Amino acid sequence: MSKEEKDFFSDENVTKGSDFWKPEKIGDSCVGYFLSKADRENKLKGDGSWQRIYVLVQEDGVQINVAGRIPTKEPNGRKVAIFPGFETLKIGQKCGVKFIEEIPAKQVGYNATKACRTYATDEFNEDLVQGALKEAFSATDGSGEAF
Repeated sequence: MSKEEKDFFSDENVTKGSDFWKPEKIGDSCVGYFLSKADRENKLKGDGSWQRIYVLVQEDGVQINVAGRIPTKEPNGRKVAIFPGFETLKIGQKCGVKFIEEIPAKQVGYNATKACRTYATDEFNEDLVQGALKEAFSATDGSGEAF
Protein backbone atom coordinates (compact mmCIF):
# COMPACT_ATOMS: atom_id res chain seq x y z
CA MET A 1 0.00 0.00 0.00
CA SER A 2 1.42 3.36 -0.99
CA LYS A 3 1.82 6.24 1.49
CA GLU A 4 -0.96 8.12 -0.32
CA GLU A 5 -3.37 5.17 0.13
CA LYS A 6 -2.33 4.76 3.77
CA ASP A 7 -2.97 8.47 4.43
CA PHE A 8 -6.33 8.24 2.68
CA PHE A 9 -7.51 5.41 4.93
CA SER A 10 -7.03 7.35 8.17
CA ASP A 11 -9.54 8.12 10.91
CA GLU A 12 -9.87 11.73 9.74
CA ASN A 13 -11.25 10.54 6.37
CA VAL A 14 -13.94 8.23 7.74
CA THR A 15 -17.28 9.31 6.28
CA LYS A 16 -20.22 10.34 8.41
CA GLY A 17 -22.84 7.67 7.94
CA SER A 18 -26.12 7.04 9.64
CA ASP A 19 -26.99 4.85 12.57
CA PHE A 20 -30.09 3.72 14.43
CA TRP A 21 -30.82 5.32 17.78
CA LYS A 22 -31.14 2.58 20.37
CA PRO A 23 -32.10 3.74 23.85
CA GLU A 24 -30.58 1.56 26.55
CA LYS A 25 -31.56 3.30 29.79
CA ILE A 26 -34.28 5.73 30.82
CA GLY A 27 -33.19 9.27 29.99
CA ASP A 28 -31.33 8.34 26.78
CA SER A 29 -32.10 10.84 24.04
CA CYS A 30 -31.08 12.18 20.66
CA VAL A 31 -31.56 15.60 19.06
CA GLY A 32 -31.38 16.72 15.45
CA TYR A 33 -33.26 18.30 12.58
CA PHE A 34 -36.09 16.34 10.99
CA LEU A 35 -35.21 15.19 7.47
CA SER A 36 -37.66 12.45 6.45
CA LYS A 37 -39.77 9.47 7.38
CA ALA A 38 -40.33 6.15 5.65
CA ASP A 39 -41.98 2.82 6.31
CA ARG A 40 -39.74 -0.19 5.73
CA GLU A 41 -39.86 -3.91 6.29
CA ASN A 42 -37.94 -4.90 9.43
CA LYS A 43 -35.28 -7.10 7.86
CA LEU A 44 -33.58 -7.88 11.18
CA LYS A 45 -36.65 -9.65 12.54
CA GLY A 46 -37.44 -11.38 9.26
CA ASP A 47 -41.05 -11.91 10.32
CA GLY A 48 -42.70 -9.61 7.79
CA SER A 49 -43.18 -6.83 10.36
CA TRP A 50 -42.74 -3.20 9.37
CA GLN A 51 -41.14 -0.22 11.05
CA ARG A 52 -41.43 3.53 10.61
CA ILE A 53 -38.07 5.28 10.40
CA TYR A 54 -37.68 8.98 11.13
CA VAL A 55 -34.35 10.48 10.00
CA LEU A 56 -32.78 13.26 12.07
CA VAL A 57 -29.64 15.14 11.06
CA GLN A 58 -27.44 16.07 14.02
CA GLU A 59 -25.38 19.27 14.28
CA ASP A 60 -22.28 17.40 13.02
CA GLY A 61 -24.15 16.19 9.92
CA VAL A 62 -24.53 12.58 11.07
CA GLN A 63 -27.95 11.13 10.37
CA ILE A 64 -29.72 9.24 13.14
CA ASN A 65 -32.56 6.85 12.33
CA VAL A 66 -35.28 6.68 14.97
CA ALA A 67 -37.41 3.61 14.33
CA GLY A 68 -40.45 2.00 15.85
CA ARG A 69 -42.45 -1.11 15.04
CA ILE A 70 -45.67 -0.45 13.15
CA PRO A 71 -48.50 -2.38 14.81
CA THR A 72 -51.16 -3.52 12.39
CA LYS A 73 -54.05 -1.56 13.95
CA GLU A 74 -55.59 -0.52 17.23
CA PRO A 75 -58.74 -2.37 18.35
CA ASN A 76 -60.85 0.51 16.96
CA GLY A 77 -59.33 -0.07 13.50
CA ARG A 78 -57.20 3.09 13.33
CA LYS A 79 -53.51 2.99 12.47
CA VAL A 80 -51.24 3.60 15.44
CA ALA A 81 -48.77 6.51 15.37
CA ILE A 82 -45.35 5.28 16.44
CA PHE A 83 -44.04 8.62 17.65
CA PRO A 84 -47.09 10.91 17.43
CA GLY A 85 -45.01 14.07 17.82
CA PHE A 86 -42.97 13.28 14.72
CA GLU A 87 -46.09 13.26 12.56
CA THR A 88 -46.48 17.04 13.00
CA LEU A 89 -42.86 18.02 12.22
CA LYS A 90 -41.77 19.97 9.17
CA ILE A 91 -38.57 19.26 7.24
CA GLY A 92 -35.63 20.98 8.91
CA GLN A 93 -37.37 21.49 12.27
CA LYS A 94 -35.25 20.90 15.39
CA CYS A 95 -36.57 17.94 17.35
CA GLY A 96 -35.59 15.13 19.63
CA VAL A 97 -36.78 11.98 21.29
CA LYS A 98 -36.25 10.82 24.87
CA PHE A 99 -36.71 7.38 26.45
CA ILE A 100 -38.98 8.07 29.44
CA GLU A 101 -40.37 4.75 30.65
CA GLU A 102 -40.14 1.00 30.22
CA ILE A 103 -43.50 -0.76 30.19
CA PRO A 104 -43.38 -4.49 31.03
CA ALA A 105 -44.56 -6.85 28.29
CA LYS A 106 -48.08 -8.24 28.67
CA GLN A 107 -47.02 -11.60 27.25
CA VAL A 108 -44.27 -13.80 28.61
CA GLY A 109 -41.25 -13.91 26.31
CA TYR A 110 -41.90 -10.50 24.74
CA ASN A 111 -39.65 -7.49 25.24
CA ALA A 112 -40.76 -4.54 27.34
CA THR A 113 -42.02 -1.48 25.47
CA LYS A 114 -39.69 1.51 25.52
CA ALA A 115 -41.98 4.52 25.86
CA CYS A 116 -40.48 7.62 24.29
CA ARG A 117 -41.57 11.24 24.10
CA THR A 118 -40.88 13.61 21.21
CA TYR A 119 -39.88 17.25 21.56
CA ALA A 120 -39.57 20.11 19.05
CA THR A 121 -38.78 23.81 18.86
CA ASP A 122 -39.53 26.47 16.26
CA GLU A 123 -35.87 26.40 15.16
CA PHE A 124 -35.20 25.26 11.58
CA ASN A 125 -32.11 24.21 9.64
CA GLU A 126 -32.56 26.25 6.45
CA ASP A 127 -30.01 24.15 4.52
CA LEU A 128 -32.21 21.07 4.98
CA VAL A 129 -35.33 23.02 4.02
CA GLN A 130 -33.68 24.39 0.85
CA GLY A 131 -32.28 20.96 -0.04
CA ALA A 132 -35.73 19.39 0.27
CA LEU A 133 -37.28 22.12 -1.89
CA LYS A 134 -34.56 21.70 -4.51
CA GLU A 135 -35.04 17.93 -4.56
CA ALA A 136 -38.83 18.27 -4.84
CA PHE A 137 -38.50 20.81 -7.67
CA SER A 138 -36.00 18.64 -9.57
CA ALA A 139 -38.62 15.85 -9.64
CA THR A 140 -40.85 18.10 -11.77
CA ASP A 141 -40.60 19.37 -15.34
CA GLY A 142 -39.63 22.83 -14.06
CA SER A 143 -43.18 24.13 -13.84
CA GLY A 144 -43.79 22.65 -10.41
CA GLU A 145 -45.90 19.87 -11.94
CA ALA A 146 -44.65 16.30 -11.62
CA PHE A 147 -44.12 14.59 -14.96
